[in-house]
Amino acid sequence: MGETVFFCDKPMNSSCDRLSWLQTNSPYIGGVFSKLYSSHQQLFSKSVTYAHLVQGTTSIKISKEGNLPLVISRLPECKADLQMPLSDGFWTNDVWTSLHCKTKQWTKQEITKCIRGKHMILMGDSTTRQWTEQLLKFMGVTRSKNTTKPNTKHIRHHSTYMMLDFYFHPYTLGSPTFYYRVGKWEYEILDNLNVDTCNNYVIMVSPWAHYAQWTKESFIERLHLLRETLVRFMKRCPGAKILMKTPHPRNHSSQISLLYGSDKLLYNIYELYFSMFSGLGIHILDIWDMNLSYPSRNTIHMPTPVILQELFLMFSHICTV
Repeated sequence: MGETVFFCDKPMNSSCDRLSWLQTNSPYIGGVFSKLYSSHQQLFSKSVTYAHLVQGTTSIKISKEGNLPLVISRLPECKADLQMPLSDGFWTNDVWTSLHCKTKQWTKQEITKCIRGKHMILMGDSTTRQWTEQLLKFMGVTRSKNTTKPNTKHIRHHSTYMMLDFYFHPYTLGSPTFYYRVGKWEYEILDNLNVDTCNNYVIMVSPWAHYAQWTKESFIERLHLLRETLVRFMKRCPGAKILMKTPHPRNHSSQISLLYGSDKLLYNIYELYFSMFSGLGIHILDIWDMNLSYPSRNTIHMPTPVILQELFLMFSHICTV
């Protein structure tokens, strides 16, 4: 954790080494929010956000001019460090059409061929766990004897069919309880991988949902340490593919969530991803607009069609379309 220190406020009749789980102190956060809200109501009220526009055009006409299939056919292959377009893409029913690079709607058979001989390692939070669970379901191996959960923060499927590991990061803060120190940091995983099979690794990292509560300085340090870990791994395994999944807008079921999980804070994390990890050969999977524009309310755990399209975007970066 670098210079960031985890403090335990020692109980009177116990010791810090008996700490077993972590949970957000909601009453304390609520008190902080109440003080902030009383002096900055305009920041949280609809008087300055989500305002209804009473002037200007009342309708938008979508023109059929142009040749969209031609535009899509001229898109580059999905690769690292592509220039971002003005618009990422658009939804047609439950299908996302990217205007960033060539993507496709992958079949089970195509994914099987794509990942044959590869070892996929996904590291992140519950939104990345969604990817893992949806991929296992899509591939029909959720109930396979080769799909196991070694602990509460590790899901794995190891077979000749697919090699997949998901790791939930440690020191997790949130409204549910999380076991203390169960889970692994990225360096604990990547620094111990077998270099003899370097070119077979597909690594995806996505630390964001639980870090809006960290101080800016501590989270930036967290990303610097992650950057050092990825660069170190890429030097050892130059043939491996490294990807990062960005944050996305989320729901705010309470006023307290506006304090530690606002879309502004999450978008700041989004911008940090690009400022710190661009130019390294890392595939940054930008899912912000995809989630924001989906025709349902944004939640921390988006519905299945969105998760599938995010996965299809990832596979379009892993394998040639």
